[in-house]
Amino acid sequence: MVALVLVIACVNIIMLLAARNSIREREFALRLALGACRLPLFRQLLVEGALLVTAGALLGWLFTVDATHLLAAWAKLDVSLVPDRTVLVFTLAISAIAALLFGLAPLRAGLLLRTLLNYRSTDLGMRAGSVLAFGVHPLGSPSYEEKLAFYRQLSARLEGLPGVRSLTMAELRSGSRMVRQ
Repeated sequence: MVALVLVIACVNIIMLLAARNSIREREFALRLALGACRLPLFRQLLVEGALLVTAGALLGWLFTVDATHLLAAWAKLDVSLVPDRTVLVFTLAISAIAALLFGLAPLRAGLLLRTLLNYRSTDLGMRAGSVLAFGVHPLGSPSYEEKLAFYRQLSARLEGLPGVRSLTMAELRSGSRMVRQ
């Protein structure tokens, strides 16, 4: 039960950090594009994550202490249910790992975003909007010659369709790709 609560708490932290990072992705991408060094950005994200983890861990620990006292009083138990220092250290370690992993995500996401934007603006040498790709296989298990005849006939029929300017066929053979034009 404790592990389930810990997983739920970590997922909540991760979702909050992911939401915060998605808002700040453009900021970090712009700062990097303008020539900002990664080390100050890294330190800023690390400090922000550490502050969030510390505040969350303190609030969580205070809530835990109060909740266990209330639970013990409600159940009329004479035993202390307050978690020990081992639980505190474990919780802090898990929180720190989550903060480190997801607190630094805007740097990587910013690089990814810039790379994707560069790919989007790269000239492919063709208009991708007019390209049609599909797969087709002859029925049954024809011989190599029958397959070749099928693809030649298909190629001739497709080239005769209105609007078709060029045609390329590719065949996948045991991990390698053969292209015919």
